[in-house]
Amino acid sequence: MRLGQKSANKRNLIGILVALTALGGISACANDADSAQANGTAQSAGENTQEDSSKDEHAGKSDTEKSDDKQSGKDGSPGDNAHEDHSAHESGDDFSKGGKCTDGQDVVVYTSNTTPKITGNCGSVRIEGTGIKGTVESAQSVAVRGEKNTISGAEWGTVIVEGVGIKVTPKKAQGIEVNGKDVTVDAGTVTTISTAGESLTTTVDKATSVRITGIKQIFTADSIDGELHVAGDDNTVTWKSGIKEANTTEGKGNEFKR
Repeated sequence: MRLGQKSANKRNLIGILVALTALGGISACANDADSAQANGTAQSAGENTQEDSSKDEHAGKSDTEKSDDKQSGKDGSPGDNAHEDHSAHESGDDFSKGGKCTDGQDVVVYTSNTTPKITGNCGSVRIEGTGIKGTVESAQSVAVRGEKNTISGAEWGTVIVEGVGIKVTPKKAQGIEVNGKDVTVDAGTVTTISTAGESLTTTVDKATSVRITGIKQIFTADSIDGELHVAGDDNTVTWKSGIKEANTTEGKGNEFKR
């Protein structure tokens, strides 16, 4: 065989080997691509299954459970209980230095050691701080929270008192709710009044419904016309006219004087 023919045959053999090698690489790449696509499809299916499962779980819950989840923040929202501070969600015009309400204006006093005089017809009045001594002439609702605050007024709607060493003296109120310690309430005519806590002193001219819960409270009224409920220990209730005795009593050491 001639030398030229041998060289040609060798070149042809090398070309065949190169072609086979290239085909093998292409096949391997194709297999890798197919494998990756299969893995991606499986992962996507798993995620969709998990999402569908979560949706099914949420759909299967009652309205009450969904509400509880939202309130506690379990549904991913901040939750209705995220803000414990009253001032975080109570809004109104700042009357820390006093002022006159117009058209049922809502006002707030969030400070300490101030003496605001609030006149006019207010909507809601919210007072929170320490050492506040002020007046609220007229309001649909009044809330006083904190320590050692003294607030007086003429005619209030609903009244909420929470704290220590607070004193409120409205001449007239639709309803009063007290929760605290060493709180003093001196009011004229009150439709309903509820006191809870320790060492509370309450004096009213006239009340329709009275509910006392706690210990060492002193409650005095000229008249209790509707009902009286007492639960706790060492409470003293005195009234001059109206009902003959308490409707319900629980606890020990309670004293009733009529």
